[in-house]
Amino acid sequence: MKDYSQQILSGEGDNDYARYMRTDRLLDLQRRPDESVHRDELLFQIVHQSTELWLKLACAELCKAAEDIDNADRTAQSHC
Repeated sequence: MKDYSQQILSGEGDNDYARYMRTDRLLDLQRRPDESVHRDELLFQIVHQSTELWLKLACAELCKAAEDIDNADRTAQSHC
């Protein structure tokens, strides 16, 4: 059985999850409580930052799908 208690990633963070996800950097992107003007600012930032990440994923998936379609077209044309 593999020992997952041993850290394998180098870099900043208390554990491999924090290092892989770069949670310190991620959490630093939100404003500190003393910088907020409205109590919903943190909610607004989190929702919109996560939306940006979902859009990035959608774009990556569409690019991969377009590449796969192009490759399938080339393969089909070479068999004609």
